[in-house]
Amino acid sequence: MAAAKAYSEQYKHELERKTATAKRAATAEASRKSEAKRLASAAKAEIKHLIFSHWEVPADSNEQKANVRITLTSSGSIQSIVISDAPNQAFKGSIEKAIHSAAPFELPENPDAQRESRFIYMSFKSK
Repeated sequence: MAAAKAYSEQYKHELERKTATAKRAATAEASRKSEAKRLASAAKAEIKHLIFSHWEVPADSNEQKANVRITLTSSGSIQSIVISDAPNQAFKGSIEKAIHSAAPFELPENPDAQRESRFIYMSFKSK
């Protein structure tokens, strides 16, 4: 009986240790993911700011808008640009020119943040 109780206590301590280890691992993983999201968000904001700083709005484009999806390579070069809802070729061309002028882009070194930073969604609106 004493041996069974000792075994039960040993099993209980082992289970508690494994549970604590799993909780620490889950917390570390959540922290790593959170940091990657923070880095990716900062990188995307910087990329958008850089693109907008290169954008020369066409003179005759009052209150026009377009949505853009940019996909980057892992090195920060442009892989693809998809522009939707552009009212005309001049507006679309001005957006493409801004993106190409700002490229290549600096991406985070963190692999998870880099992967998330490769997909940029933007809305362009003239005033």
